[in-house]
Amino acid sequence: MGCRSTRGRHPNNNLFFGLQLSGELNLSAVDLSLRVIVHRHEALRTTFHICDGQPVQFIGLPQPPKAELIDLSGRPGPDLIREAYALACQEVNKPFDLRRGPLVRVVLLKLAPHKHIMLAILHHIICDGWFLGLFANELAICYAAVCNGAAPPLAPVRLQYRDYASWQRKWLASQDFERQLSYSIQRLNGANMLVDLSTNGIPPIEPCFAGFRQARQLPENLVQQLKAVAKRYDARRLLFC
Repeated sequence: MGCRSTRGRHPNNNLFFGLQLSGELNLSAVDLSLRVIVHRHEALRTTFHICDGQPVQFIGLPQPPKAELIDLSGRPGPDLIREAYALACQEVNKPFDLRRGPLVRVVLLKLAPHKHIMLAILHHIICDGWFLGLFANELAICYAAVCNGAAPPLAPVRLQYRDYASWQRKWLASQDFERQLSYSIQRLNGANMLVDLSTNGIPPIEPCFAGFRQARQLPENLVQQLKAVAKRYDARRLLFC
C-alpha cells in the first residue's frame, strides 16, 4: 500500500473562534482542558494520508497541543490592539499539515495581567461551524471544573465522526438512497438545466474574498423578539474582540 502526505495550505480551510478572558489565567488548566476534549473527540486527533489514491483517516493517540502564550502586555494601547490583530490574522492564516497534525491549535494573547484573548484554530476537514460552538462550550466547562479541582461534567460521546461516515457509506449503497435518487431525477426531468448566474461586474482573476457590511436599525420590539428566540434555542454568538 502506497501512502503519501496530504497538506492543507489554503487559509480558507481554517475555522476559528476567539474568546476574551478576564481574570487570572490558569495556563495549566487550559492545557488539561484541551487534553480532555481531544481525548473525547477522535476528529481532533485525526490525520489524513493518501493511500493507493484514496484519502484515509488515521486516528492517533491523544496528543493535544499546548496553548501558546504570547505576551503583548508591554505594548502601548494603540500598538497593542494593532499587534494583537496582526498576530491573530497570522495564526488564522497559518496552514496545517494534514499528515502530521495536530489539526487544532490554541493561542493565548496576553493583553494585560488579567486580560487575555484565546484564539482556537481548527482545520475545516475535522470540524464545522456547529462543532466550533461545541468545542468552545466544552472548553469553558472543562476549564471551570479543572480550576475547581473537579471532574468536567460532560456526558460520554456516544458517536464519533467515523461512525457517521460509516453509516453514510452504507446508506449511499442502500436501496433507500437509490429510491430517493430516482425520485429526484424524476421530479427534475425536463427542468431547465441552464441557470443564469451572470452578474453586472467582471469577476477578478484572483479571488479576494472581500466582504461587505451593511448596518440597519431594527425596531426595538423586533430586537426583543430575536433575543427571545435566541434564548429559547440556546443560540450563542462567538465574538472575537
